[in-house]
Amino acid sequence: MLLAARYVLPVSVPHIENGAVFVRDDKIVEIGELAALRAAHPDEEVRDFGLAALMPGFVDLHTHFEYTSMRGLVDDLPYARWKLQVMELERRLTAEDWSDSAFLGALEAVRSGITTIADITDSGASLAAVQESGIRAHLFREVATMKKAHIPG
Repeated sequence: MLLAARYVLPVSVPHIENGAVFVRDDKIVEIGELAALRAAHPDEEVRDFGLAALMPGFVDLHTHFEYTSMRGLVDDLPYARWKLQVMELERRLTAEDWSDSAFLGALEAVRSGITTIADITDSGASLAAVQESGIRAHLFREVATMKKAHIPG
């Protein structure tokens, strides 16, 4: 399939105006000007996105998907006081709340063009969210304690 748009923004070369990306088996095979790729692959279906830019997905290296639902619920305070507000809210959430929040975070990321994340999780809810959404992810378990006995094995 040829994915075409007014602009193709490759990583390592200048942009291509009236460009296309040739994709086969979910892999990028070739990029170039639409006319040249059509000539080289005349039997390929063309999906034209018009006045758009095709570009690599974004990478977000610090997310907390399970906290998505808390956006706007805590005051803008110095870190220690802010964290106390977050911890108070955390006590009110159920496992289903954590899961719903992580799914919302994953959906918002995908919709924003983010294709890869590094997520810090405490509840583990992010795992199911990234598996369901198909986003590429590196998940990290957050440990917020000074007591070794509280660290999960």
